Amino acid sequence: MRELFVIAIFSCSTAAFGQELTWITDFEEAKEKAKEQEKLILIRFTGSDWCANCVRLDTALIERPEFAGLARSKFVLLYLDFPSKEENALSLKQQDHNQKLMEQFNPTRAFPAILILDEKGKVLGQMSVRPNTTAGYVELLKEIIGS
Repeated sequence: MRELFVIAIFSCSTAAFGQELTWITDFEEAKEKAKEQEKLILIRFTGSDWCANCVRLDTALIERPEFAGLARSKFVLLYLDFPSKEENALSLKQQDHNQKLMEQFNPTRAFPAILILDEKGKVLGQMSVRPNTTAGYVELLKEIIGS
């Protein structure tokens, strides 16, 4: 249920800019969609209820139309949340899923973290998340995907 709430929140925040995006929470589904749609996977590791830098990334990139345009054309979006508040707890199944992916793709537990993978799950690159402009973040993503 929490996963649906999180997706609804992101849909609302991006819809405010007229740029509704679909974030999924299952890695296998992301790989299937990436293969079907001939897209890459953008994994977003976040701490939705405790990570101030994650909120800053939302404002600087995720909620911006420049990101939405690139995301729709190039990526299947995978949202992996690690909330700390009990009222925001994910299902045990989702927690386990996210933790396994954290161990595999983000062992340093950096938050926020953005990784780009191919449809098979091979890491192509990781975006450096530091204070940046929207255009700067978009350029970093384009550099990773070579466009």
